[in-house]
Amino acid sequence: TYTISMLFKIIKYFQNNDILKTIKKISIITNGLKTKVVSGKSAAFVAAINGFMKSYAREYRKIQMKLISFEEYAENKKENWKTILSLPVKNGALSTYSISNLSIETMKFDKYELNDDYRSIIKENGVYVLLGGNGNVGRKLSEYLAEKYHANIIVTGRRKADNQINSFKDKIIKYGGSYQYIASNLSKEEDVRELFDEILKIHSEIDGIFNLAMAFHYSAISDLMEELFEKDLSAKVKGTYILDKVLSNKKINERIGFVLFFSSGESFTGGNGWSMYSLGCAFIDCYAEYMNLVHGINTRVINWGFFDKEGDNNIELIKKKGIHPFSKETAMGLMERILSSGDNNILALDVDEIVLKKMGIKDNEDDFIEVRQNNIESSNFEDDTLNEKANLSVEDLKIYVKKILGKTLNIEIDRLEDRTDITEYGVDSLIVADIHKEFEKDLGKLTVTMLTDNPTIEK
Repeated sequence: TYTISMLFKIIKYFQNNDILKTIKKISIITNGLKTKVVSGKSAAFVAAINGFMKSYAREYRKIQMKLISFEEYAENKKENWKTILSLPVKNGALSTYSISNLSIETMKFDKYELNDDYRSIIKENGVYVLLGGNGNVGRKLSEYLAEKYHANIIVTGRRKADNQINSFKDKIIKYGGSYQYIASNLSKEEDVRELFDEILKIHSEIDGIFNLAMAFHYSAISDLMEELFEKDLSAKVKGTYILDKVLSNKKINERIGFVLFFSSGESFTGGNGWSMYSLGCAFIDCYAEYMNLVHGINTRVINWGFFDKEGDNNIELIKKKGIHPFSKETAMGLMERILSSGDNNILALDVDEIVLKKMGIKDNEDDFIEVRQNNIESSNFEDDTLNEKANLSVEDLKIYVKKILGKTLNIEIDRLEDRTDITEYGVDSLIVADIHKEFEKDLGKLTVTMLTDNPTIEK
């Protein structure tokens, strides 16, 4: 983790000493991003840097950023380096290149067809451990395993068992499963060893482990303090490393069916404000494969989209962005089919085409930009509500909107662009309500969907 920590410290030094304004380009040159087994564990750390820098590029859109990874030795000729360093870069997104003997590759997604005729590997009355399983996704998974398979469910978390956990235990028992909660710190090797020793004293084998442990909070890199950075790094990176260390013990490994890591599409997008989440997911994607190929642990990874959550008032706002949350039934059905296929590194999304284009999965960036600009040109400020209330010119209104966004997101307003979708700056369902309230302080009652219907500063 030393390299990742040093990169963060360099970035914060640039920020704290007002150097960022003078920087136009950042290039990171590394090795082993693609060659996961040959480069060993180090590849996962390069993947983590890639995930972190994707968020950084979205936050600092005016700096052109690229990551170049050498997979094999390339002769160090001046003309070769000239070609490499002049590789194209897009503003607002990290351009990542993998180079093998000067053959330049970029990441591509292949469409994956699931087989409708499958035999589930989830067992009736099976034993399943849910690491970090007390959150929204873990509870949905527990309910599913109990209802459909009457499973013996063991959930871990950092906090001690409380009334909420005991109440959920009663619910699982009513569904026909059994439920045990164990307080355990997954970033401490002693805790993890004790956890599996305790489980395997009671059960002859563990049919499956679901790793759901992941800190999930929003923070712009400009606000991210070193203490929180190191804490998140420990939870995501160190926790996975320790799990590998414990499970690679032959006496434990031979008694485990599979280990499924719940990762996220953020591995590939690196949303603004989700730098540590993106870093953690990218690391897990790569390290899980290392665990499988080097230590023989039967690991799988699914990179999920967004999960439905009861009581979330922002679901409709998310849908308006073209992101459709998975229901419990849909997500768990997909999980079973993917597990039964034996395939790995599957990205599961329910999104509109515009989101796929934005992620670079469908068509090309030019197509996406054209769609976005056409939407902008058709907007016209339909009842001109802001103009009437504020009695300002359009340019004055743009400055006003930038000040509100800058204040809420803690972003310098000169980094905000008129025609950029505000989601690029980290505005999502968790933040949109705060921005809405700031506008209503000045302008009175506004429609709930104002921001989602008009997602750029110009609109």
